[in-house]
Amino acid sequence: MPISMRRFKRLAIALSLVVISMLREQRAYAADGRIQFIGTISDQTCKINGSDKNADLVVNLPKVNTSALATPNDRAGLVSFVLKLTGCKAKSGTVYPHFLMGETVDPSTGRLLNSSSGIGGAKNVQIELLGSDLGVLQLARESGDQNVLKAELQAVSVGEPAITTGEATMKFYSQYVASGGPATAGEVESYVLYEMVYP
Repeated sequence: MPISMRRFKRLAIALSLVVISMLREQRAYAADGRIQFIGTISDQTCKINGSDKNADLVVNLPKVNTSALATPNDRAGLVSFVLKLTGCKAKSGTVYPHFLMGETVDPSTGRLLNSSSGIGGAKNVQIELLGSDLGVLQLARESGDQNVLKAELQAVSVGEPAITTGEATMKFYSQYVASGGPATAGEVESYVLYEMVYP
């Protein structure tokens, strides 16, 4: 059946609109550049404080008086803790913990918020983490920029027959910091998640 001139014009217009639309879409998706992502998946592992699975640690801060935290940025109750790595597959290289940004990390101070902020919780107090050199850790920053000192793995031979693995010990400190006003009496509790960065 022959196509009428009117139907032919309508069909031509419709096809033209489809072609124009396709050309516009191509122009909209034209690239200005490329961002490439490169990473490495490692099978390096260590025991952390003797555990190869649940490497949780509880740090008991000392009881301090509110007078020690009477003005903002007052600090008190310095106490140390250790992350000891043993049985590492790698026998050399650097290791360090990357502290994860979570709900307990104050993005403006890089310190830990008091999660006992309800009834019975101390007000205007945070927990600050420090490295072995007493440099303040910036928990709100990215890995490698948190002011965490890297530890060197040392080769250690154990057992009979001797098996050589890597070991490292990392010392840290924590303390109370008055934040936003004088600290009030009450409970203080917080936590931070971490993941080890291996060579």
